[in-house]
Amino acid sequence: FTPGYTPYDKMLQYQVYDVTTLLQPGENAIGALLGDGWYRGKVYITNTRNVYGTRLGLLAQLVIETEAGTVIVASDGAWKAATGPILKSDMKDGEIYDARLEMPGWCSPGFDDAAWKSVRVADHGKNNMVASMGVPVRRKETFTPRLIQAPNGDSVLDFGQNLAGVVHFKVRGPRGTTIRLRHGEALDKDGNFTLAHLFAVKQPDLDQKPFQEVRYTLKGGGQEEYEPHFTIHGFRYVQVSGYPGTIDPQDFYSVAIYSDMPPSGTFTCSEPLIDQLHHNTIWSMKSNFLDLPTACPQRERAGWTGDAQIFTTSASFLMDTRAFFRKWLRELVLEQRPDGMVGCFVPNPYRLLKTGSARFFGVLDG
Repeated sequence: FTPGYTPYDKMLQYQVYDVTTLLQPGENAIGALLGDGWYRGKVYITNTRNVYGTRLGLLAQLVIETEAGTVIVASDGAWKAATGPILKSDMKDGEIYDARLEMPGWCSPGFDDAAWKSVRVADHGKNNMVASMGVPVRRKETFTPRLIQAPNGDSVLDFGQNLAGVVHFKVRGPRGTTIRLRHGEALDKDGNFTLAHLFAVKQPDLDQKPFQEVRYTLKGGGQEEYEPHFTIHGFRYVQVSGYPGTIDPQDFYSVAIYSDMPPSGTFTCSEPLIDQLHHNTIWSMKSNFLDLPTACPQRERAGWTGDAQIFTTSASFLMDTRAFFRKWLRELVLEQRPDGMVGCFVPNPYRLLKTGSARFFGVLDG
């Protein structure tokens, strides 16, 4: 989840990592995986794509400091690229991964990249680049599920905690088998998995639409292990279909993912229901503080300014939010209108569009 979600036309963050311990004697190689993210993936309520751009890019440099001096290895036209096993990655829709397309050792010095193509060098300005000022997004708590056989016959995993994150799983099965995981927050009145409550308007073909979904195709030949790379879901329940053999809940666990803010306040009392409300509040915060303060971690994922304003005091009691809000408020300033008004949400991708959705949210902003 780097470089984070910012108004990319106004501010683009870069990160610095110490990779000394990753070096090995002799030759080394450097590589990167790219995902759509918020840059060209579906954003906000209207699910508009390609708002900030249509092509992905990488700007990177490796700085090597030795006794003889400093050497810089930079991304340039000599780099090569290829499509790997990640066939689709979208923050909302989910990820499609075909393990048959994996390339073992793809970022190792001995890998044969003869079939790869040379990259295209992009002419992109660097005036809006800033050092990362946000809080790193981390993998945090994990939860093991129990298996539910729903009344309609579906196999559903209940992780016992509503969170924003992903599911990590192990599987064995024939090559070409595709597993489908659909992530949701509730069961319907009959006890079946549902996503219907997440939409204001009925979705007649919801089962066929990609939404909060992971599809994994096995390569075969032994145990395989997988965790999505470039997506996140709001869920407690996961509907599993296409799984080869009997589902063992111990082969699955969920991973909560959010900005790594240390706790700063606690609360407890003699009334269990109030303690549960406090617990729910903490997890609501964890699920909605992933680089920006969102209103919900499934359908919208928008940084609503009104919601954030209401919750800021509580959030700052529960966790150290100083760096988190410093970064987001910087974005708010960048998108502030000449008359001092701020939009309904930040970042606001609709200001870049000349569409009905842009006019609609322009009305909301004004």
